[in-house]
Amino acid sequence: MFATQTMTARAAQTGETSRSFAPREDVQVSALPKRIADLLRDAQRAAREDRSEAERRIQEAMALVQREGLRLLEAAAPGELDRGGLAPWQMRRIDAHLSANLDGSVRVTDLAAIAKLSVSHFSRAFAASYGMAPRDHILGLRLEQARTMMLDSAEPLGRIAIACGFSDQAHLSNRFRRAFDISPNAWRRQNLRGAAPADINAADPAYA
Repeated sequence: MFATQTMTARAAQTGETSRSFAPREDVQVSALPKRIADLLRDAQRAAREDRSEAERRIQEAMALVQREGLRLLEAAAPGELDRGGLAPWQMRRIDAHLSANLDGSVRVTDLAAIAKLSVSHFSRAFAASYGMAPRDHILGLRLEQARTMMLDSAEPLGRIAIACGFSDQAHLSNRFRRAFDISPNAWRRQNLRGAAPADINAADPAYA
């Protein structure tokens, strides 16, 4: 009882009433650390004399964090929290993994694990950094690699398809047509410089 009266008198002298620490809707983000620190310091002092007063101060600090945190989330502009992309080290690891494994199965779950993120968080961060979803980026890399191989080698389309991670020549042809509105063989003939390779499957009507 005496301790409680002592604390009440001390609070009245300093102006530190419980209302001065009540969570306010207009609190500034920059002021939050000091407000919370003040509450916890009061709780620490009160713990020596009045446990119930200390608990009340701690509860006020918790309420402040909860209320102001929710307010800041609600006030955020749409999409603001999802603008963060991948860190440079994450992008380097992703690029290296894709470069080494483009001819095989590349799963988004594996990429997320490399970046040490959940799949949903990774997908959002990836789109922010690369401008597209992971699967679209992977497909784009495979198509670009296929075009490079079509111009730089005499490999038939079937082998190029497998080397670029497509299941077969038909898969490559289908994706290529969707992306460039032209078949792989037609594109190859239009863009070859010098002598055309002897085995570009030009006679195959299915892929012409």
